[in-house]
Amino acid sequence: MKLTHVRVVGFRSIKEKVTLAVDGKMTVLIGANDNGKTNLLSAIQCLNDREVFDAGDRNWDLSLEQEPSIEWQFRLTSEERLKLLDILDSKLKDEGVTVIRDAGTFELKILFRPDITEQKEPLGALISSVLSLATVVTKGISGEDRFSIPEDVTFCRCGASREIDVRGSDVFGMEELQTELLKLRPRIELFKSVEQLMDVVTLAELEQPTQEFMQGIFRYAGLWDVRNTLFQQSPATTRQLERASEIFTSKIRSEWQQGEELTFRLNHAGQNGNQIELLIQDPAVAERFVRPSERSEGFSTFFKMSMRMLARTAANLSHRHIFLFDEPGTSLHPSGQVNLQRVFERLGVNNQVIYSTHSLFMVNHNRPERNRVIAKGSSGTKVDQKPFLRNWRAVRHSLGLILAGTFFIADRTLLVEGESDALYLGALLAAYDRIDLIDVDLNLFSVQWAGNARDFEPMARLLIDEGRMVVGLVDGDKGGRDLKKRIDKLNAMITSGETLLEHPVAVIELPRDKSIEDLLPDREGYFASVVAAAHELVGGKFRSAADPAVPEDQMLQQLRADQGAKTLGKHVEQVSRSWFAEKESLSKLSVARHYCARLEENGLAKATPLDESIRKIAEALKLETKASEKAVFEVAIVNAQAAAAN
Repeated sequence: MKLTHVRVVGFRSIKEKVTLAVDGKMTVLIGANDNGKTNLLSAIQCLNDREVFDAGDRNWDLSLEQEPSIEWQFRLTSEERLKLLDILDSKLKDEGVTVIRDAGTFELKILFRPDITEQKEPLGALISSVLSLATVVTKGISGEDRFSIPEDVTFCRCGASREIDVRGSDVFGMEELQTELLKLRPRIELFKSVEQLMDVVTLAELEQPTQEFMQGIFRYAGLWDVRNTLFQQSPATTRQLERASEIFTSKIRSEWQQGEELTFRLNHAGQNGNQIELLIQDPAVAERFVRPSERSEGFSTFFKMSMRMLARTAANLSHRHIFLFDEPGTSLHPSGQVNLQRVFERLGVNNQVIYSTHSLFMVNHNRPERNRVIAKGSSGTKVDQKPFLRNWRAVRHSLGLILAGTFFIADRTLLVEGESDALYLGALLAAYDRIDLIDVDLNLFSVQWAGNARDFEPMARLLIDEGRMVVGLVDGDKGGRDLKKRIDKLNAMITSGETLLEHPVAVIELPRDKSIEDLLPDREGYFASVVAAAHELVGGKFRSAADPAVPEDQMLQQLRADQGAKTLGKHVEQVSRSWFAEKESLSKLSVARHYCARLEENGLAKATPLDESIRKIAEALKLETKASEKAVFEVAIVNAQAAAAN
């Protein structure tokens, strides 16, 4: 089952009802400190049996008549629905009810009920009266002729310290189904930052909940089950640690890119070996071993997270997990934070991930629909489910940052002719990625407008000088061909060594007599954006309509009348000029703003073909995929889940 919605009332900073829509893979909670992100994560965690909330979690301003409550809505898989249907089928048969199942459905149809004495034939006509499941099984009064397992189920805690209720359908009132649904719940694991990484422990310390890092080390090295015999040094235990060190090092090197050159050692320490320490042999340090706690924050963040996740999942076996992270990666460099997103992307293949952040570089630029802005006002914590609309205004407000600042850390830049090109290309790459036609990470990518034709080649020089990979995109008209000639001259100088620049510019030329507008999918959506931009100008009294009586359908027909004699952009300029008394064409940037907002909100149809020029751009930029290299904890989680399944 997949978590789809969480509804919270009266819990800590959340006074009025708040609904959080949860993505099937990764959800990002964005907001400043003290706005309720951690409280929302804690509310989600209360799905676990042991994580009950008490009177201290009650919102201070909640009226005495109200009760705090948390609801978790899940979408069941087909396999889970069939399993529940089997249980229902068996229970009905035990009660003497004869049913049939139609292949491909999640329904049972009643053919015979023992409580209806006048029914002679076991395979008689279907009963037409209405009945709830509980009365069929227990009371036997006339009722419904079929029962189905719905797609959604809701778990609820209503009131402090209450047990979890199962809701969503009368059929879930059956005790056997409730028991099975509670078993199917994923395990919620909340990871908060740990200030101190300890790499030396005694047996007593190892058993403490705060020692998840070393617990993960012992599990990963295969020592957990024999830990009670290890904390006294002898030839046998020394050899055990030596073998475990070899196993640990071998696993790390094969599964974690950052650990390919490292050797790990588990040694006895303290009095008579009553402590076990973890040391690292690093080729970059010749004179001594290094402790994990002495490594950089970037290294220790990933390593610490990996081992903690292994310890947590192995100790709480479940067929599925939902991982919650509170402000992960705050100590990482921006590029490290982007890499952490890639780790989460891989983790979200088999589990759901929800994390909070107030860092620009942990905002998901690849899938804006996964971001949620958490803000607190006079009525408590609120959630903006679609902060990417209105040009990310909610995100910019909550972070106090300008998203364009990403340009300064980008390592790959697409250089374009016009401002509207920059808007279109960024939105198109993201939209094609969301329907899985391409797989690209846009977090360290930027689109840059050269300003004008004269500055196109100098801007390319500047970007290359900063060490970026640069791809130039030019139109298929005469102006674009002239720009390409200038870049070709620059590349010839770079290749011959006449300049200190190292990397040539890859140039992609659009098809002859085509501009960016000709590449746009959903042409009708583009025309609707043109009309919307025109109405905006007239409505705001920036322009006067040449004929206020012209209906919108007629405006769209004029746009559709393109005969291909010129680029689509030129055609729109010519048509839109006739709509205004001032005889001025629409701003391309204004149209692009409307189109991109429409694209962000509606997305592309799954059947949309990938434009060849977009494919060439993605390939030329050599953008990373959204998923990282294999991380240690990824394999660990798979192993833990396999053990749970068995």
